[in-house]
Amino acid sequence: NFNERTGYVSVAALFLAATALSFWRESRVRFLIGTVAVCLFVIWGIPPTGAILSRMPILSSVNPTRLMLLLEFALAVLAGLALDRLGRLKHGAWLAGLGAVSAAALIWACVAFLPYLAELEPGEKRFLLLQGAVFTSAAALACLGVWLGHKPWAKALFLVGAAAELFYYGYGFNPSLP
Repeated sequence: NFNERTGYVSVAALFLAATALSFWRESRVRFLIGTVAVCLFVIWGIPPTGAILSRMPILSSVNPTRLMLLLEFALAVLAGLALDRLGRLKHGAWLAGLGAVSAAALIWACVAFLPYLAELEPGEKRFLLLQGAVFTSAAALACLGVWLGHKPWAKALFLVGAAAELFYYGYGFNPSLP
């Protein structure tokens, strides 16, 4: 089923959810990190989760990819907690750190894939450039959300950016839509 196997959390929300790892001392953050880890283990079938689930009476007949909803929810809550927390802190250091991580990821991607760029078809190159643009704009949106997190409209701006990113990725992807 397409709807059960497909999930999406925006790239900016993933940046913020990863940033929430620095708040691991909070019990709710530890709970959400554990939820994400368990969901990923079950969805990807990492041993021994498959063997354990197959021996349980009700869970043996349930499709494990249905945990995608719980995974997305936990990641979204982690991103929201990080955005809220970072908006209250002195934003200079966090903004610099988030920008440095984003820049390092972009530089790594360029260095890693640049030798293979000449071998790609024009459509593949266009796709990769669009993905890079979306990744860069999502990283910039996450930095902007951290920088402006104390303003009431900043979270709305972050939500609009995530919705635009979701629309970009989802447009023409769902086979049930024309």
